Amino acid sequence: MQLRPYQAEAVQSVFDYFESGALGHPLIVAPTGAGKSLLIAALIRRVVRDYPTSRVMVLAHVAELLTQNVEKLLKIWPEAPVGMYSAGLGYADTDSPILYCGIQSVWNKAKILANYDRPVDLVFIDEAHRVPLVRNGTYRKFIDDLLSMNPYMRLIGLTATPFRYVSGTKTHSGGYESLVKGEDRLFTDICCDLTKQLVPMIQADYLAALWPQPTRYQVDLSGVRIEKGDYREDQLNTLLSRDDVLDPLLTEAVNLAQADNRTSWLVFCAGVDQAHLTVEWLMARGIRAAAITGATSRKSRAQHIADFRYGRLTALVSVGVLTTGFDAPDTDCLIVARPTVSPILYVQMMGR
Repeated sequence: MQLRPYQAEAVQSVFDYFESGALGHPLIVAPTGAGKSLLIAALIRRVVRDYPTSRVMVLAHVAELLTQNVEKLLKIWPEAPVGMYSAGLGYADTDSPILYCGIQSVWNKAKILANYDRPVDLVFIDEAHRVPLVRNGTYRKFIDDLLSMNPYMRLIGLTATPFRYVSGTKTHSGGYESLVKGEDRLFTDICCDLTKQLVPMIQADYLAALWPQPTRYQVDLSGVRIEKGDYREDQLNTLLSRDDVLDPLLTEAVNLAQADNRTSWLVFCAGVDQAHLTVEWLMARGIRAAAITGATSRKSRAQHIADFRYGRLTALVSVGVLTTGFDAPDTDCLIVARPTVSPILYVQMMGR
């Protein structure tokens, strides 16, 4: 597979960074849709080709992202010695030279996956903005455990949004801090920032242009509190589940989608109640729809995503599941049925 020019630039930037003698952990910033899964795959293939004894690990937070990443690697390198460790997907490979792992499955299993005799040499973290800027949480524990076995291990992060909400920083930074600043930061440098090429990517038809269409109906949010950088989801879910709110919101959005002959919609909701009511509303009007939430079973989730990708569903309704890392290039309409003041959530939703 031939990399696009900006993808080749990003891959080379990582090797240039390491070859310069830099001792940090670099970050690649790439707009959603730029092909981060392919960047990881191309980097892994080159690393293992140049350093055959290397052990490489890729961390992600959702099963769909792991699956997509493995598919991209096997597409450019069918013989790749790759395995997976993900309870959600039913895999528990601990020995393959290249391991794709769900962080929730491995955060306390570093000593099962590695030891002093066979340490991990390189770790990729997809959707790196999910890693806390302070030394706690699953990512940091797992990485610290791996580093204790190999202090020379290197990390490479990839994200479209190289910042994270930090409580208590609103007065001087708007509430968000860069992933490469601060004493406790995990990533030390941005080695490549492809956001500067966003417009050329759209002009070259690598990315789709967004054409936002605000609805005339406006939800009254005066009773919803903002906490930790965004509206409280429980209050938002309650508000948006009301018939007098949900009906006019969806009526206008669906009319716009249908008037423009859009056939593949992603619908973002604030909570489980709103999501299920949205599916009921759509189905009652003859629109094929299904909801995916954190409680959706692995089998049902896989089926709904397959049905959406193959056109058997018009609308796939999501609650905090498909906002990052979800790849469905035939999507031609986003219905954002939930307000947000989080720049991270907004950028990730729009990037679908």
